[in-house]
Amino acid sequence: MPCELCIDTLPAAVPITTPAGLWKAVEWIRAEMSAGHIRIVPDSTGGARFEDLDPGNAWPDFIQHRFCCTGCGDVVELSCETYHGCGGQLGRIG
Repeated sequence: MPCELCIDTLPAAVPITTPAGLWKAVEWIRAEMSAGHIRIVPDSTGGARFEDLDPGNAWPDFIQHRFCCTGCGDVVELSCETYHGCGGQLGRIG
């Protein structure tokens, strides 16, 4: 159950349909990490290290990273298939 820290912060589900949308999600995650609201879940990555994602570089074929609220542990996942352009989402998974 979301806590006061993440109830209004962690998204339920935000579709990612463009490279700009993916970069916006990455920037949001970085800002939330810098603010201390979320942290990366160890061993939950796919594609490339989150720290290495940069719009100036080629995206990996698949991106999957999980982050958890530092208050209650609720998890949000960034998942996106970039190779075929299928997109993905940023959303709460529990």
